[in-house]
Amino acid sequence: MQLILWAAGTNGEGSSKVAFKLIKALITSSKNYNFKIFISSKSTLDEAINTSNLINNSKIYKLPKIYRIYPIQLIIKFFFPVDLFCKALITLDDFPFRNSANQILYFHQPNILYSDKLIWKLKRIVFTILLTKKIKIFVQTKHMKKTFLNKFNIKATNLITGLHFDR
Repeated sequence: MQLILWAAGTNGEGSSKVAFKLIKALITSSKNYNFKIFISSKSTLDEAINTSNLINNSKIYKLPKIYRIYPIQLIIKFFFPVDLFCKALITLDDFPFRNSANQILYFHQPNILYSDKLIWKLKRIVFTILLTKKIKIFVQTKHMKKTFLNKFNIKATNLITGLHFDR
């Protein structure tokens, strides 16, 4: 089975740290597993990978930085038939792939949930359009899980939490 780890839209400092740790864990613990990792060039995540020994890994594919632009991401995430290229998908940036039947989204953009600024309201609409009933979403806290359930039409069984539990 082929796995794709998609982090082409990841560029923030915090999200890049999490993505880097997940990528490193995947590479070091899954040497016999068939997977590909997609990142964007000249991003914070790309810099972290460049300064590590992961740069020579043939499983990491660098896409042009244009892939981080939100309208480009929307087109890719809405129309690209990603399931033709993989059996499983882990998405580590802001938006899920609409056409993926077996996807986990690591949701790390709380502004989509909490901000009332126009740009975040627009991103929330895009996010809603891209959500499907099949997607599994990993949220960071129980509070985010509760807010997510109130804002989006998704089953509680499709939400995973456990990395950063509220205490």
